[in-house]
Amino acid sequence: MGSALTSTASDPEDQTIGQVGFVIVDYPTLSSLEFPQLATVGSNFIIARNPKLRIIEFPNLTAVLGNVDITGDIQSLDFPALSYVGGNVNIQTSSANLVCPQFINATIVGSYACYVGLNNPQPLLADNSSINPSAVNPVPVPAPSTSTASSSSAINTQLGPSSATTPSPSSPTHESVSSSARVSSMTILILGFAFAFAQTLMAFSH
Repeated sequence: MGSALTSTASDPEDQTIGQVGFVIVDYPTLSSLEFPQLATVGSNFIIARNPKLRIIEFPNLTAVLGNVDITGDIQSLDFPALSYVGGNVNIQTSSANLVCPQFINATIVGSYACYVGLNNPQPLLADNSSINPSAVNPVPVPAPSTSTASSSSAINTQLGPSSATTPSPSSPTHESVSSSARVSSMTILILGFAFAFAQTLMAFSH
């Protein structure tokens, strides 16, 4: 609860403000938010990515010069004094219990939209670049593992054909050459015996 804050981003000479006025983003344990004295926001008013935030109360907030952009699982939203918004009003919640504020007495320069029961509430595109770039308690993202690629390469290497061990169909192996040589030797030997036997028969016939 910011009990003493009355205004923020209200100095037009401050070049560091940019479009970021009041930003509450990436507080994983925050469940309720109340700024009882805050009256003026000189730029955007952004609340996003606070997974446990349910209750938001700004009883004296009268003017926001930029967008009012609130997303999350919001169940209760109270801005009874808001009278001027210089940009758009975007309220999106995954809760089905929120009653959308009507802002009957407020002047809204841009558009007004309020959605309840959404699966994935999203801030305005213009505000996505303005909200905190790093989380309060960031969760480290593991580096991509290279073990899968290495294993795949190893499997391919083991199972792939090898020209050094697989003989080509057109080139006979050492065993087939030896068998052919043995067959040729036996054929010559048989022919030799047959020729000698024929010579013997011819000698007797004379």
